[in-house]
Amino acid sequence: MQLKLSGSIYLGAAVFLMLLISGISAAEELKVDFVSQYNENTYDTASITNAITGQDFISHRGGSISTVVVNGNYAYVGQGQDMLVLNVSDVSNPVEVGRVTINATVNNIVISGSHAYVADGNGLVAVDITNPAAPTITDTSCYFGSGVAVSGNHAYLASGTRGLEIVDISNPENLYRYPNTYDTLGYAYDVAVNGSYAYVADGDNGLEIVNIATPTAPTFAGNYNTSGSARGIAVSGNYAYIADGTNGLVIFNISNASAPTLTGTRDTAGFAIDVTLSGNNAYVADRTNGLVIINVADPTSPVIIGEHNVPSSDASCVDVSGNYSYVAYGRSGLSVLDVTDPTDPDSVATFTTTSGFANGVVLSDNHAYIANGLMGLLVVNVTDPAAPTFAGNYTTTGYAHDIAVSGNHAYVADGVSGLVILNVTNPASPVFSDSYDTSSGHAYGVTISENYAYVAFNSSGLSIVDVTNPENVVAKDYDTAGNAESVAVADGYAYIADGDAGLVIMDITDPTAAVLKGSYNTTGHANGVAVSGDYAYIADGDNGLVILNITDPANPTLTGNVTTSYAHDVAISGNYAYIADDSNGLVIFNVTDPAAPIEEGRFNTAGFAYDVAVSNTYVYVADFGNGLVILHVEGADDTTPPAPVSGLNETSAGANWIRWAWTNPVDVDFSHVMVYLNGTFVENTSNAFYNSTGLLEGSTYIISTRTVDDSGNINPTWVNDSATAIVIDAMPPASVTNLKETDADASWINWAWVNPDDDDFSHVMVYLNDAFLTNTTDNTTNSYNATGLTEGTTYTIGIRTVDTSGNINSTLVNDSAIAMSLPEIFSVSGTDITRNSITVIWEASNDTAQVQISRDNTVLGNVSGSTSYVDSGLSSGTTYTYTLVPYNSDGLAGIAVSQDLTTRSSSGGGGGGGSSRSSSSGGGGGASASVEDFTNLALKDAKTQYLRMNTNVTYQFTKEGNPIQSISFYSLKNAGETTSTIEVLNNRSKLVNSTPEGSIYKYVNIWVGRAGFATSANIKDPEVKFKVNTSWMQQMDIDPENVKLQRYNGTAWEVLPTTMGSSTDGYVIYESKTPGFSPFAITAEMALQPPVSSETGTQSNVTDNVTLPTEETKTPGFEALFAVAGLLAVAYLVRRD
Repeated sequence: MQLKLSGSIYLGAAVFLMLLISGISAAEELKVDFVSQYNENTYDTASITNAITGQDFISHRGGSISTVVVNGNYAYVGQGQDMLVLNVSDVSNPVEVGRVTINATVNNIVISGSHAYVADGNGLVAVDITNPAAPTITDTSCYFGSGVAVSGNHAYLASGTRGLEIVDISNPENLYRYPNTYDTLGYAYDVAVNGSYAYVADGDNGLEIVNIATPTAPTFAGNYNTSGSARGIAVSGNYAYIADGTNGLVIFNISNASAPTLTGTRDTAGFAIDVTLSGNNAYVADRTNGLVIINVADPTSPVIIGEHNVPSSDASCVDVSGNYSYVAYGRSGLSVLDVTDPTDPDSVATFTTTSGFANGVVLSDNHAYIANGLMGLLVVNVTDPAAPTFAGNYTTTGYAHDIAVSGNHAYVADGVSGLVILNVTNPASPVFSDSYDTSSGHAYGVTISENYAYVAFNSSGLSIVDVTNPENVVAKDYDTAGNAESVAVADGYAYIADGDAGLVIMDITDPTAAVLKGSYNTTGHANGVAVSGDYAYIADGDNGLVILNITDPANPTLTGNVTTSYAHDVAISGNYAYIADDSNGLVIFNVTDPAAPIEEGRFNTAGFAYDVAVSNTYVYVADFGNGLVILHVEGADDTTPPAPVSGLNETSAGANWIRWAWTNPVDVDFSHVMVYLNGTFVENTSNAFYNSTGLLEGSTYIISTRTVDDSGNINPTWVNDSATAIVIDAMPPASVTNLKETDADASWINWAWVNPDDDDFSHVMVYLNDAFLTNTTDNTTNSYNATGLTEGTTYTIGIRTVDTSGNINSTLVNDSAIAMSLPEIFSVSGTDITRNSITVIWEASNDTAQVQISRDNTVLGNVSGSTSYVDSGLSSGTTYTYTLVPYNSDGLAGIAVSQDLTTRSSSGGGGGGGSSRSSSSGGGGGASASVEDFTNLALKDAKTQYLRMNTNVTYQFTKEGNPIQSISFYSLKNAGETTSTIEVLNNRSKLVNSTPEGSIYKYVNIWVGRAGFATSANIKDPEVKFKVNTSWMQQMDIDPENVKLQRYNGTAWEVLPTTMGSSTDGYVIYESKTPGFSPFAITAEMALQPPVSSETGTQSNVTDNVTLPTEETKTPGFEALFAVAGLLAVAYLVRRD
């Protein structure tokens, strides 16, 4: 059996799985630009032909793990061209938090301050890691980097055949490489710095010590040629520890840098490539032997105390942090080991996402299916080729060389495990279906045609497998002269790339009885084959591309040949042949004339290109060790149309229009949709919708679509949908019924009604005294509370109904009711005044049932059936303020009246009455008593201003506990002294019948003047400024931007436009514009509904019909204080007597 792996692959087995993407612009040319490769840049850029133009490199993702360094809670991992950042604060669950793509494979990483310094195939890269989730490249320098160390403001780069490079990194955004490269005698793989010396692991030259006291002029200090190949180095104290390839670990005494002496050695079973020190132990990455832990407490006698290995994997790098060792295991990912007991390292976690070595690739339904070597199947979502993402994987038991997809199944050529069939209905979770294997061959290639899988089984030849039932396959084997590597099927023939035997052609007209038809022995090693038209294209190893004329399959003839580096596979698209050309990457030939193929361009994929697939203008390369490389190649022939639209459906319709929407295909070259209506083309659109107008009411219309790409390819599939223009509804809903007053007060009236039963009934329009007020919020609201009314006045409500089509019932249903009259009190005075008592007398209206009397804001009691009250126990010569509030039999409070009265003095002088005053004055008026229950009033704050016509007025409120800082408006009249009152409530106002949405901070009532004053006739542009405690917002987990002021408009709460202002003293300040003054609520919610628009558009700045207060606030606790004062007075008199 002849293996497919070339020698160059083994040399590059440490390179990584990657996702590279590039873009191309000009359609008439082809160009692929060089990017990077694993070893030093020896790429001959002069050999690049500029026939493919464009920007090729877009992004990269994935790869096998080759290097790792841990700093704090983060591990920085080299994965192909990516530096990954893993959060390892939970070592049992490493989580990727960020990554950055550089322009070559990552070889080594070191962390210094806020930057990571990466040695890659092109030199040194500085990466800002201040934000681990978004690492950012700041600058690049040098030519090639295998290892790197940082000391002070300098980075020391082990640069292969160039020796030691020194870079000034004092400014990470402007790296400077000193021109004086120090050329070592060997191949500089790694470097460590200690003091004034750089210690270089110099391959076959062993240990090279360089004096770097003057970084701009490094000089030779000492050398010791080891018996192995020095690959990795660590320095501690007077000793240097070298990973010396087949020689294991070598320890040198470097106390005299000019004459290092061998101290001790410890052979390992593998190939020592890296070493890290922790405590008394050296941790050695020993390639196929995994991790070896060596106790070096006695450097003269190092002892192996522990080992760890992952089967079929190479340990290429190791770092230690605390009790954990982090080992880069190549295609098997990153292993985290607990080395608390170094004699028994215990695996606690693995990071393996997208690791492996890509051998084959195929595209299906926006997914790339990758034959990923020992890691089996890898599925990558390439819906957006610029941002490929991991979709799923399945680890097979063999070695995945090639893959084909048909329907819901993936067919994997899995080496020693033969053909493995996986159900990929869910690409995120492939499921095993069945397998087929021969007795001796290894499955290398596979293709699907109709119900058969054609498998190249290497030394066993071709197997034809019936996969009609993928859960139970049947096969027949056909031996070939060579080693079957790959197979293509076309026009009843199987074309087999048969290794050293060249091309073999079999007649598969009857797949159960295939017959040898013809062959052609190429001069190379036939690895891959593609068929197009009359030609077979063979990837023929170091013989490059071979083109055979197969017009007569029994006698294929040579047409053309062009030599490449080492052709592994070939794909044909249009007039171009795409060659997966090993370390040369992708090479593209124009085969318009098959006898004279012309190279049009190439792209170095940084690893070893093994397989290639083409879809539209994208080329997908399976790069062994470097993963999936995606290239955008414009200028190549595109004959594939885009996918059709999906989800075509009517989204809305009117009497003369219909709107359709759909989802456009994700094809990157999708251009537009051709739209037809009833079979007639109407327009091209790149939108995902079409609005058809000028239609007939009640008529049905059919929309049809076809998709087109940038190359003009039209998808022949029609996607259709039909819809009907709606019939216009011109019938308004029925009127409301049973409209009547349900309750009333001096300043408000509540009406209720029964809504109509119409299915399309929407809401009612509310009028008061023929003036439109508001629309109800929905079809369930069946009441309205008109507030701000004038006592004793008759009001007429009008209701009109509206349906969902906007039809308004012209009938205005009316009902009239009277706002109740307030009881009145007058002629308040004092009589029978002595040194310690006053008799308060008054007159009252006939509807006064009782009078509440207070002295100096302390309630003395309620008086009914009398117009006088005797207040005793007073102090002589003292003036007292008595306040009287009348109530009718329904508990309705009238306007409070106050009177100052003075007791007689002890000297015998006369006491007497004072000035009598009402709490209401002319014009705008004073404060009214509160309508709220006493227990619901938490605080009352009142301010008085003199209102003049055409002036801006602001009331400032400062009382502790009052969230309202100010109210302001523009006065339209000379109203004189007018009082504005803030009532801070414990709970919802009794004037409202619902609770606002959101979290409640405070309920407040805001009143201006007497009832009926704050209307659009007297004021305009009212605004409220308020504050909210930040500790409440933190406690409730509320975003300050979500605080809103809501106002009750008589039927419902409406959200007012609220603007957040400054923050001060633990509060956030807000301002809201309001249509008027009434009950309010300060709330917080993520999303609140805006107020319903009225018939007349924008609401005018008037007070809605919300009840104004009619009762003075009682001061909590004064009754108790008064009782205590009385007891003290009695005690004093008893003691005096």
